[in-house]
Amino acid sequence: LVHEAAHQHMNLLTKLGPIDDGTDVQSYYSPPVDKQRRLPLIIAAYHAFANVLLFYRLCRRNGLGEDQECVRQEKILLPWLETLETPLSNNLALTEIGRCLWQPLKKQLQATQ
Repeated sequence: LVHEAAHQHMNLLTKLGPIDDGTDVQSYYSPPVDKQRRLPLIIAAYHAFANVLLFYRLCRRNGLGEDQECVRQEKILLPWLETLETPLSNNLALTEIGRCLWQPLKKQLQATQ
């Protein structure tokens, strides 16, 4: 649910404008699907999985769910997010909307470690 809700949040934001200006035509590796993806799909993956990781951390902090499962998921998601973050960092093709989809999540992830 968290993953899909993140996608819907992103879909709503894209109604306000694009997430990138189209100048970055490279493809980047996306670990969740094990294939190369263009920048908009990299942002979508980062946005969704960062929200999922924040959810698991919130569950652990509040004693909800199985602690071992939360830790297991974090061990999967952290390397994915590190890989997905690489093409987003300092990418000049991102618009303000694009930056708003991942930068606040990165800060939240750092704050909840």
